[in-house]
Amino acid sequence: YRAAARQADSVIARFAEARAPGDYLLVFGDHGHNAKGEHKTGYDIPTFWMLLGPDVVPGATLPPLAITNLRYLASHAQGITLRGASY
Repeated sequence: YRAAARQADSVIARFAEARAPGDYLLVFGDHGHNAKGEHKTGYDIPTFWMLLGPDVVPGATLPPLAITNLRYLASHAQGITLRGASY
């Protein structure tokens, strides 16, 4: 698990370094884990997210968000309108 986490951190770091001025990077999981560490659909558990960008305060910590909220934010940022969104 630690090796996989280090690999993921390395990939994210390369994306972060490749950003042009004015670019943002949003990284988030598809869903959270339960208390046993299980990672599967059907859990109503917030997910990790990280946002880097020119006006994002370094080191700012925000609470976990539901995947539906993250999906809405990412879609809005890209100019995508989600149909039938209940959120």
